[in-house]
Amino acid sequence: MKVDIYQAKDTFKGIFMPLSYLQDKGIDIDISQYNKVYSCNVDDDFSAEDIFRKFNLDIPDDFTGHSLSVSDVFIIDDNYDVAYYCDRFGFKEISNFFDTNYYKEVNEEQKDTLVQNGFDNYVNKDNSYIFKFRTSDKDKVNFLIQPQKNIHK
Repeated sequence: MKVDIYQAKDTFKGIFMPLSYLQDKGIDIDISQYNKVYSCNVDDDFSAEDIFRKFNLDIPDDFTGHSLSVSDVFIIDDNYDVAYYCDRFGFKEISNFFDTNYYKEVNEEQKDTLVQNGFDNYVNKDNSYIFKFRTSDKDKVNFLIQPQKNIHK
């Protein structure tokens, strides 16, 4: 089974912070804030704990990252839709690691529509609004803000 190790870029505001801190501060965790530092194959029965142990106690010679620490993320190939966040104690599954941020500038009417539909992460800029979404929300957002065509004949 394949394992990929990701470590936070120096510019990431949540580097070496526990997941609860990131959630409290509204800091997103996604692949754009990380570098893939290693990839290897391990036995199929390797667990998250085994991976942590391997990259702290039995570090491979060709591993160039730091030993696994808080804020590091790893992916186990069999569950590529789930990433494991190295937390203060143990690991937390994060399912949106591969989602990246998507920004959309909208007008007042579109803003109201988005807020009514649960999207409220925006800033006001010069009489327009810039919303921040996950890429996975892009189709829904575009559907909500497209002007409805009048189909009456």
